[in-house]
Amino acid sequence: MRHSYSILPLGFGVICFWVCLFAQGPDTLWTRKYDYQLIDWANKVLETTDHGYLLVGQTCTYGNNAYLIIKTDRSGYPLWSKIYEWIIGSFWEEAWGAVETPDSGYIIVGASEYIPMMMKLDSNGDSVWTKPLPFSALDIQKTLDGNYIITGGAGAYLWLAKISETGDTIWTKKYGGNGINTGYQVRACSDGGYIIGGVLYSGGNPRNLIKTNANGDTLWTKALGSNIYTAVRPTINGGYIATAYYNDDAHIFETDANGNIRWSVTYGGSETDVAYSVDETYDGCYVAFGETGSFGAGGYDAFIIKVNTDGDTVWTKTYGDAGHDEGWYGICTSDSGYIITGCYSPDGLNGDVFLIKTVPDITGIAEGQNLFREKSLLSLSSNPVVNGEIDFTYNLPRNKEIRISLYNVLGQEAKLLFNGLGTAGSHRIRERLDIPAGIYFLKLTAGTDCVIKKLVVVK
Repeated sequence: MRHSYSILPLGFGVICFWVCLFAQGPDTLWTRKYDYQLIDWANKVLETTDHGYLLVGQTCTYGNNAYLIIKTDRSGYPLWSKIYEWIIGSFWEEAWGAVETPDSGYIIVGASEYIPMMMKLDSNGDSVWTKPLPFSALDIQKTLDGNYIITGGAGAYLWLAKISETGDTIWTKKYGGNGINTGYQVRACSDGGYIIGGVLYSGGNPRNLIKTNANGDTLWTKALGSNIYTAVRPTINGGYIATAYYNDDAHIFETDANGNIRWSVTYGGSETDVAYSVDETYDGCYVAFGETGSFGAGGYDAFIIKVNTDGDTVWTKTYGDAGHDEGWYGICTSDSGYIITGCYSPDGLNGDVFLIKTVPDITGIAEGQNLFREKSLLSLSSNPVVNGEIDFTYNLPRNKEIRISLYNVLGQEAKLLFNGLGTAGSHRIRERLDIPAGIYFLKLTAGTDCVIKKLVVVK
C-alpha cells in the first residue's frame, strides 16, 4: 500500500472545521470493486466517449507486478479487463496514465523498475503497438495539434515528451539534475505550451509548477511547498488550480497566468490527508480528490472537496466504510457528478480496485441553468450555408476535446470540420463545402455530450 507517513496532530479548530463540512456533498450513486490478484489498485480514471470509464493501475501477487487496465460501462460494470506484463517477476510495472484516441482506442503509459512501456490499445483492449520510454511516465494528455504530451521522471530528471499518434517521438525535454525530480501531471495550455505539476529541485528548493512553451522550453517555475503529488490544470479564468501535499495536509492553490498565488486553502486533521487530483466543475468551482485518515468511517476514506473561485469551501464529503478506501484520482463527469477511484483494503494489506460514482452535484446551480453546459455550446446563423460556404460559431467554457462533423441523412459522416483539443472561448469556422446538395446535420461532440443542428445545403 502507499502509506509511509508521519502523523502531525493539528489544532482542534481545524478538526472541527472538517467534521462540520463533511456532512455536505453529493451522495453515492453506485460503488464497484474489482478483484484480480492479491493487491490491485487504479491510479487514473477517465470518462470515455461511450459514457463508460477506463481505469489504469497495477495488479500484483507474490513479486509479480503488471499493468492493469479495466473498461466499464456507464454503470461501472466491466466490459473487459487486461493485464500486461513485460518482465516476469518485475517488482514494479504499473500503468499510470491513459488517453482516448480518435479511433476509440487508448494510449497507456506507465512506470517500471526496468524499461517503462507505452502501448496503444484498440477499443477491445488488445495491443496495437508497444514502445519503450526513457523514463517512468505518470501522465499523458492530448495536445492542441492532435499529438500527445507525456510527463514523468527518471532519477535526477523530470521528463516531458511529445509523441505522435503512432507513438513516435517528436521531442523530449528533461529538467533538473539534482535530487529526485518527477512530473506527476501535465496539461495542454491555450497558448500551445504546457503546465506540469511535479517536483523539480532547483537550488535546493522544490518547484512544483513548471510552465513551458510549445517546444518544452521552461518559461517559469513556482514553489508550492510540496515534495510529492502535485496536481494542476488550467482554469477558465486564465490561471491554474493546483493541489499540493505537505505537513500531512491537503492544500489547494489558485494562481494567475504566471503562477503567482491568488489564494490557498489547507485541509487537514490529526492524521494524513492528501489531495491527488483537481478538476474544474460545470458551475465554475473547483474540486479536489484524495484520501483522508482524519475523517470519515475509519481507516482511510476517499474525499472530495469543493471550493469556489475565491477559495471558500462549498462542501466536503468522504466516501467509504471502516476499511481503507484510498482515493487516488477523481474527475468531474458529464452528468455534473464525480467519479473517484483508488484501492479498497479491508485489512490494510490486500486490496481491490474501487470505483465510486456520485449523483449529479447541483450545489450552486442557478434555477433554469443547464447542467449539461456542452449542450448549448453551438450557435448557428439562421441560414448557415450560403454559396456553398458554412459559417458558424461555437463556445467552450473550458478546454475540451471536441469533434465537429457534418452527417448526411443516412448517418454517414460527410465532412470532418474539426477534431482535437478545443480551447476555452468563442470560435468561428468558415469553410467551403464540397458535398452534394441535401439535408445535413452539424454535430459538435464535447467529451461525452453533443449538440446537433439541422441545415440544408443548396447548390
